[in-house]
Amino acid sequence: MLKIGFGRAISGGPSNEGQDGISLDYDKRLKKPGSIVSGVVKLDLGIVGQKGIEDVTVELVGIVKTRVVVQRGDTAVTYRSRSIFLSQSSPLWSKSSLPSTSLVGYTSLPFTFTLPPESRSLPPSYTFSAYRINGSVQYYIKITGRKAAWYKFNVRIYAPFPFLPYDENPPPAMDIAARRFVRDEVLMRKGVLFGGQAKVEGRITLPDISSLPLFRDIPITIHVRTQSKPLPTSSSLDPSTFTFPLPPLTPDTVELNMQCITFVNARGHTRERITEFEGMGGFGKAGGAERAKVRVDAGQVIWIPEGGRGEKREAKEGRWCQDVTFNSTMKLTCPPSFDMGILRIRVRLTPRSSPSLITYPSFDVRVVRPRDEGHLPRPGKYIQARYQSSYYLLRNLFQ
Repeated sequence: MLKIGFGRAISGGPSNEGQDGISLDYDKRLKKPGSIVSGVVKLDLGIVGQKGIEDVTVELVGIVKTRVVVQRGDTAVTYRSRSIFLSQSSPLWSKSSLPSTSLVGYTSLPFTFTLPPESRSLPPSYTFSAYRINGSVQYYIKITGRKAAWYKFNVRIYAPFPFLPYDENPPPAMDIAARRFVRDEVLMRKGVLFGGQAKVEGRITLPDISSLPLFRDIPITIHVRTQSKPLPTSSSLDPSTFTFPLPPLTPDTVELNMQCITFVNARGHTRERITEFEGMGGFGKAGGAERAKVRVDAGQVIWIPEGGRGEKREAKEGRWCQDVTFNSTMKLTCPPSFDMGILRIRVRLTPRSSPSLITYPSFDVRVVRPRDEGHLPRPGKYIQARYQSSYYLLRNLFQ
């Protein structure tokens, strides 16, 4: 079974963890860039003394973990990798700083950490699990009680919390924002080798804003234009000769899916998995009740003359043409893209039309670090955008 999504421990409210006379009260609600991570460590000094605990420290940790299982003959070999990308620590208590008569009663030790304010510097909490592949991004508070005896295990308390790089400021009004689009076209034949070529043009339009927000309605327009192969002018009086390629006319015949592509690397062994989120914006068979919000504007079938040369020469051929426009809104609920070396994900928007086996442009959304800003491709082929304060590209990929 494949599982993918934001990290665990999403539920809010206070939490209490404890062992061997050490307990932790902390708030495990969702954190964002610049959030305060705080709590209180409580010590039962009598039990702490009995257990031989010498000192107590607190640490804020962000870690990436991966696991890949490789079959080698009859043996399954498991490879694991881990990388700590965030570590802040602070000493809380030391037995040596207290007189022996003070090892009774209780004491409370508050602590505070501040997450980095730059959202693009930290990945979101993330969990991925598939057959023989696992990957996760975890954030947690770690309490360590060090014992004097080397042969005794130290006390360790792990307290997780979720993190998401988002901005609480309201986004600009997307319904009145300027638009930015990406388009592509393809020539095709109904037969394999012979006959004139028909033409299909696809265009997707999104708001031209600095950030595409999570969990909010984003207006999207899909425009399709189909043109028949060149036909003799005698066909101009009979629209029924326009049989290929016919444009999609209903939302269920246009697929708009979001793909989350996960790359997991453990000790040099890399695996890739694609998770599909169907029915974006109410499109496709998975659109369900959301399909009702899609507005369809189908234009008339028109004849476009072509082939004539000069002002006095009549066109000998022409093409039938029809435009169809779909307007809807979609919500981004998948984790934003990130790249942590051993674990990275890429998010791609893939529109398709099924009736004529036509594939329209798809969009690749990937993070672009600040150091890459001076090396962006030429504007005609790429659209630069920002996705929750992280740099991304919408790349026009024709499949």
